[in-house]
Parts: sequence; C-alpha cells; structure tokens
Amino acid sequence: MDDPVRGDEEDTYPFLSGAAGFAYRGENRPHSPPAPRAADHDEPPTAELPVVPPVRGRPATYGGRKRRPRAAAMGVAGAVLAGVSSVVVAGLAGGGERSPAPPRADGGPVFVSPGPPAFGAGTFELVSDVPELHLTLGRPDAGPIRVSAPPGGGPAPAASVAGDQVRLAAGPGAGRLDVVLDERIAWTIRMNGGVRAATFVLTGGVVREVDLAGGADSVVLALPRSDRVLPIRMSGGVRQWSIRTEGEVPVQVVARFGAGEVRLYGRRERGIGQNTTLTAGAGSGLEVTAAAGFGSLVVSSE
Repeated sequence: MDDPVRGDEEDTYPFLSGAAGFAYRGENRPHSPPAPRAADHDEPPTAELPVVPPVRGRPATYGGRKRRPRAAAMGVAGAVLAGVSSVVVAGLAGGGERSPAPPRADGGPVFVSPGPPAFGAGTFELVSDVPELHLTLGRPDAGPIRVSAPPGGGPAPAASVAGDQVRLAAGPGAGRLDVVLDERIAWTIRMNGGVRAATFVLTGGVVREVDLAGGADSVVLALPRSDRVLPIRMSGGVRQWSIRTEGEVPVQVVARFGAGEVRLYGRRERGIGQNTTLTAGAGSGLEVTAAAGFGSLVVSSE
C-alpha cells in the first residue's frame, strides 16, 4: 500500500492526539536560555577534619564548657552537599541493600545480609508530565525506587510509596528523570503523564503489564523474556515506538485507530487502517493494543 500523503503546511502526525501531539509540537517552541551556572571554582572546598583519638581514663562531662561536635558535623555535611550533582529520592518502605554494621570489639566488621525486597509485586506510576524519562531495574540503596535528576534539572521530583504502589511526580520546569526500580520486584508500569522521550529498560526483571496512557513523541521498551502473555496497552498516542525483546517472541498488534508503519522482526506493513491486527509467530508472547493512533512501531530482538 502507498505511503500516506503528508501535507506541506505543517509537520504533524494526524494519528497523534492529546498529550502526544502536545509533546511533539512542543519541540518547535522557543525555549528561554538556561540560567547561568556558577563556575566550579566558586564552590568552597570541603574541609578535612583531623581524626582525634578518644581520651581514655576520663569520663565524658556534660557541664561547664561544652564542645560542639554537632556544629562541626553540620558544617562538613553542608560543604559536601554543595557538590552533589543529582537529587535522590528513596522510598520509605523496607528492602534494598543495608550498610555494614559497626565494627566488633575485636576490630572485624560485621556484615548484614541484604534485606528482602519491599514487596513481591508492585506498580510504578508516572503521574505528571516530564520532558525525558529513563527507567531501569537495579538495586536502590533503600526502598523499591531511586530517582535522580541532573544538576539544573528543575525542582526535585517527589516519589511516594504506599503499600505496593509507587508514584512519581515532577513539578513544573522538571528536566530529565532517571529512575531505578528494584529488580527483585515484579512490576506493572503505568505512564499516565506525557513525555517527549521515554526509555524503559526492563531486561533482567519481571514485568507483568505495561500501560502507556500518557502521550509521547518517542517510547523505547526493552523487555525481558517471559513464559507468559505480556499485555502492552497504549492509549495516549505515540509518534515513534520501539519494542525490543530478548530473542524473537510471538507478537500480536491491534491498531484500533490505524498507524503509519509497523515492523515485526523485519516484516513491514505500511498505511495500516483502523481495527487492523498484525501477528508474528504463534503462542504466548506480546499482546500490543494501540487504543490511539501512532506513527510507527518497530518490534525487534536483541
């Protein structure tokens, strides 16, 4: 079938709607120049404090002239925090790696084995719009999630954990967000906020479901191998969509509102009409339902 005709008046995609169209058209808007950043040499160096051995044979006193260890510690902490280049938000639920315990009396460290994950299966939800989202699986230091933002990336994001529900919100002016979810948890991924570019690297973990309700200019999904059906639903509109699997797996794509192009492991279909179903292979695999239009979808293996 011939390629869809695109008008010369405006570089838009008729299949996009809602947040997806907004995210794509927003790239053409002029941006105010970023605020100048202070040079690195303006930052005061971190003071190094000498190690003072404890005084033996004299009990600690609480009266008279008091020493001020707290003030000194706060000064060092402030100098160190001034050089931090990212914002980290950790969930308050249990799980994650634990720090080694204090040394024993004989001088040998006592290591505590890593704690269990906060829960066995949970849901991650992006609840606000962000320009760029990069999500991977790993081992957060504490709790089921770690979120960081580059310097000058706008206000700090807010991550909340309630039971097995993890929600992430970013305020106005936010930039790129880097998210690490606990790889030991089976995740349902929900993107309710719109994005310009979203990357979900979920290999090495367990994924139960993916729901892309927020619109996007581009979405990349890197998925682990699974022995069960993995539902993937898109209802916000996407211009460029890529799904990567560990080896070829059976795929079924249902395009409710049509699409420009679909490639399933090298086989290409163009000018796809409404309510079209495309398949590759047989058996349990990916079940992709596009409840909104999209420009292109490429399913490939790594």
